[in-house]
Amino acid sequence: MNIADYIRRKRVRAILCALFMVFATVYVLSYECDVIVFTFNKLLGKDNFYDTSLGPWLLIFSLLFLQRLVSKTIYFRDRHYTLTFLPSAIVAVLLTSFVPYCNWISLLVTLLCLTFWIVQHRIDYRRREKDRKRASYRLVPRLTWHCMWLLALIAYMGFAGNADTYFHQELKMARLISDGHYRSVVDFSVNPPGTSIITAMRAYAQSRSGKSIADELFRYPLQNVGDSVLLLQHRDAKRTPFQASAIFQQIGIWPHRGESISQYLERGAKFRPYALFTPGRDYYLCALLLNKQIDRFVSEFHKYHTLSDTLSMPRAYAEALILYQRIRSNRQVQYKNELLAANYQDFIDKRNNYPSEYERANVLAVLYGDTYWWYYYYSNLK
Repeated sequence: MNIADYIRRKRVRAILCALFMVFATVYVLSYECDVIVFTFNKLLGKDNFYDTSLGPWLLIFSLLFLQRLVSKTIYFRDRHYTLTFLPSAIVAVLLTSFVPYCNWISLLVTLLCLTFWIVQHRIDYRRREKDRKRASYRLVPRLTWHCMWLLALIAYMGFAGNADTYFHQELKMARLISDGHYRSVVDFSVNPPGTSIITAMRAYAQSRSGKSIADELFRYPLQNVGDSVLLLQHRDAKRTPFQASAIFQQIGIWPHRGESISQYLERGAKFRPYALFTPGRDYYLCALLLNKQIDRFVSEFHKYHTLSDTLSMPRAYAEALILYQRIRSNRQVQYKNELLAANYQDFIDKRNNYPSEYERANVLAVLYGDTYWWYYYYSNLK
């Protein structure tokens, strides 16, 4: 190969490295940053996020260093040079697609790619003497091969990487909580219906912001989840860096061994009994709403709050009281709110316009999916 061909080949390879660096930067920083940080924390045995300003960049340059090492030690024909980036791509995929659970499809695809890579290396290695005797470097055919392999590499990383939308949302919300941006967590746009972890974090952030959980709890249509959605379960520790202990500290007490969620939240409501408002009491009343224990909710609510249509009240509480007024004839308390009463009547009128229960649920989810009324009537439908 003459000097001109040698320089042309070096330039093409430099461009390929630059393109891979650009894609790796976008992939790591824009799409998988939180997932990679979460993986590193699990590998290091940490519970919280580490500083992400340096870690992802170290990973990006490590991927390039790995490619340079492979290109110097593993022989591929010049048209297959892009395959030297495959080990770096596999490392990036391994750091993203195996949390919070093992993605077996990604693992299978990765093994197939690695097997092909090894076979192709052996084939190219046997042709190394013929390749050294080539007289010219044909630019257009080389670029065609490079573009084809580069697109295949990008497709592999996009397919095998972590595409769990809810998991990404959970990690971003956990990051906002760790930074103290509670209002941003509450306003965070999620894809309904979300997950129980998302609901627990939104409730916690709302409580930490100094407001009632009932203002935002039913913003998105929830399934029939019950009070367990307010706390993290033991299995959730594998999925999120957000700690269950943060919720316990917010409520003010810790659960006892063998204590059910309902018992714990009821005990938490009695913490600081003479205070006008406590997070534990708010958690308990919301738990009763989630369990659809409407009569018990009204009884407990009446112990701690004065019923008046002139006083501001968390939205879900007011909606639950209006519902109680309409579905119970032997009422323990009386509550009036003309605006909410009119909205509830409209909810009932539209509900009666559709004969199918599923059709009613879907139509009303658009109009009243952010109310407690929809949860009470239709959250049990799948």
